[in-house]
Amino acid sequence: MSDNVYGRTLPDPLRGEVAEVAGKLSHLAIAPDITTPRLDPLSPIATLPTENMVEIFVLAVRRSFQDYYMILQTLMHVCSAWRNIIRDSPRLWSFIFNRHSWRTIKTALANSGDYPLEINCFTSDGEIAALDNESSADEPEQGNEALSSSERRENRFLQEMLRHLPRWRYVWLGSSSLDKCAALATLNSAPLLERFALALSHGAFSRTPPTNLFGGEAPPRLKQLELRRVTIPWDSKVLSNLTSLSLHGILQGGPTVTETLKILQRCPKLQRFEMNLVERAGEKASTAEPTVLHLDHLTDLIMLSTSRLMTTTILSSLQAQACSHIEITIQRAQLLIEKLTEFILPSLQRVTEHPDAHIHVQSTLIEMIIEVTIGSDPTPAFHLRVIGGGSVAILQSNSLQHIFSARPVTLSFKRGSGPDMGGSGAHSIAHAKEVLRALNAVERIEFKSSLTDVVLPILEQLSIEELEFMDGSLPGHRNGYPNFQYIEFAGCKGYAPSDILDFVQRRKDMKGHGCDSGINVIVSNGSAMDEKTMGQMTEALAGRGSVKWIREG
Repeated sequence: MSDNVYGRTLPDPLRGEVAEVAGKLSHLAIAPDITTPRLDPLSPIATLPTENMVEIFVLAVRRSFQDYYMILQTLMHVCSAWRNIIRDSPRLWSFIFNRHSWRTIKTALANSGDYPLEINCFTSDGEIAALDNESSADEPEQGNEALSSSERRENRFLQEMLRHLPRWRYVWLGSSSLDKCAALATLNSAPLLERFALALSHGAFSRTPPTNLFGGEAPPRLKQLELRRVTIPWDSKVLSNLTSLSLHGILQGGPTVTETLKILQRCPKLQRFEMNLVERAGEKASTAEPTVLHLDHLTDLIMLSTSRLMTTTILSSLQAQACSHIEITIQRAQLLIEKLTEFILPSLQRVTEHPDAHIHVQSTLIEMIIEVTIGSDPTPAFHLRVIGGGSVAILQSNSLQHIFSARPVTLSFKRGSGPDMGGSGAHSIAHAKEVLRALNAVERIEFKSSLTDVVLPILEQLSIEELEFMDGSLPGHRNGYPNFQYIEFAGCKGYAPSDILDFVQRRKDMKGHGCDSGINVIVSNGSAMDEKTMGQMTEALAGRGSVKWIREG
């Protein structure tokens, strides 16, 4: 605490008294007014309404869960006006995170008054030990000594939060205990609850019985639900009238295909549906006619590592023309690829009709991402992530070929995150050439990450003057990549400056075969370019392109 207040130094007899008062107020996380500067009433920020200031503070403190109240306290020390606004604004104290100290949690609950709460419960033993030591002097931990520090704190936190059940609004609960899940089955008085997530640890999953969440009755305002390694009765009313539903890691007692379709039927305004690692052992395909589901509000569909039967049936049943964010595992299944193509066609066609649409394709050996952006807006208007061998079949689909040939295409080759995910080897070379061959209208090619073996084969492929049709018919019908203008090497190896020069000269010789556009080359983190090679490349370009070479390091 500074001894200088408003430009004056405190007399010695007052310093001890000020320190004593500051200590008494510190447990409220509120700085004493005598140490807080005053805000100039003529300052523009002083004229803002309190409501606007609260919005600004919310944006400032929500950057970090862990440091939320530390940032809030820092803002309170700026001036007395800010301190008063923060102290008297329940909304700013309505965020409860169990990694905060108990002193902070109790202060927040008291200062938030009756304002709806956002609760996050996620712990680990290492972090909890420090928090326990911080508050143990004032409030010794009570409970079963056989439990770990993390479990005791988790119990205490949940008990405290249950006292404020009528104020729950957004809640994320992570737990290692089935008993806590069972306790949630008895809750039926959360009138403000809008978003709820419940996650069990991996150790608890294997012995998880169904949890009759909220007694099977949905809180009246619940719209978003996420379950991780938690099973519930799949005909529960909780799974009704949702706008977002996410199911993760339910490997034993997940919903059947029929149960999943019924859940979707009960959520006609669903906007986001996600299934990730959800299985139902022993399920067999139904012979009944597929159900047609019209989900006009659905924008996000994510189905990763689900059964082929589940994924194919969902794609066959859904009519969702607004769906523009799709992530899916296809597993080399031809029927699944056909259903996926049919599903994405309306959305992809709609966004690419915009005159400023640009298609971006990112490829690794087992993953492909297709995005469409509009103009200078970097936010994708369409996003498709396909995981699994054979993802290139999406690009090769006859029903999509006209889309990929009608708009500028940027193609990025990138190494995947695993040792066999698109880095090197004959198979990845063949895959990369297959992707490029399906995108004859490509305008820009980028080599990313630590790619090595695929660079030279792709440069060779770009120098082919005439390509066969996709069905393997005789060559001579398609000119080789006539729109190609840009190539970028970013952090990849496997080539020398002379290889780039040879490529530029070969493309120059293709003039008159539909390849009249110039070549613009960008190399970053590559081999050093000597002046002689740079001069030869500039001469080869003959004013029809450019070279930007950034030396390594």
